[in-house]
Amino acid sequence: MKRYTHPVDYNSIQQLHPRQHCRKRQVQKTPITEDEKIVFNDKACVIYFPTFLTEQEADVLFQQLYDSVPWGQELVKVYGKTFLAKRKTAAYADQSNRDYKYAGKVQKASKWTPEIEKLKKNIEIHLRARGIERQFNFALLNLYADGKDSIGWHSDDEKDLVDDGVIASISLGAERAFQLRAKQGDNKKIITTSLKNGSLLCMYGNTQKNYKHCVPVRMKVKNARINITFREIHN
Repeated sequence: MKRYTHPVDYNSIQQLHPRQHCRKRQVQKTPITEDEKIVFNDKACVIYFPTFLTEQEADVLFQQLYDSVPWGQELVKVYGKTFLAKRKTAAYADQSNRDYKYAGKVQKASKWTPEIEKLKKNIEIHLRARGIERQFNFALLNLYADGKDSIGWHSDDEKDLVDDGVIASISLGAERAFQLRAKQGDNKKIITTSLKNGSLLCMYGNTQKNYKHCVPVRMKVKNARINITFREIHN
């Protein structure tokens, strides 16, 4: 497995702007711009912030998580056969006994690390400034070793998730394609967004009811990517 190889200066992280390293900052009301909207209507709300983290913030966080998270590889069943999932996973939450059931599995969570909790709070501040009030209590982490690792078409519509909740997805490391398509109507039309290192993508409203999404195989991608999806699950 190749790590994300961009050089990281750990010693400089404390000298960054107060916005950086997930520090708290004053909330200013900021409307969602047209450029930030991927799909934005009564059927789905998907918004994208390509530079939510600076490149240096993203590189530092990537390396911290890559080195410290107890990554596990899931077994998945497809047509009665069992395979290893094409990515590694981990989970964190506001309490260590919180579980998340999806795709026939139970993902057990560890309690927030300081880095993940700061990131969570920073996302909540960012969304609050745009009129989206949420408090996340669970984070699912995925490690894609390279472009061969992927996840197929699916919706995040498990019963454990809060109805019409927000899924906030941070991308770290290698840039990967994120694809959306409608479940009904013109479901052959695919919307593709390139998820940059340090970017934030949010899905809310009726997105999971009406759309599926995936991260497809990209053989030319040789470096790793970490994806952190903050979620709201029932207590």
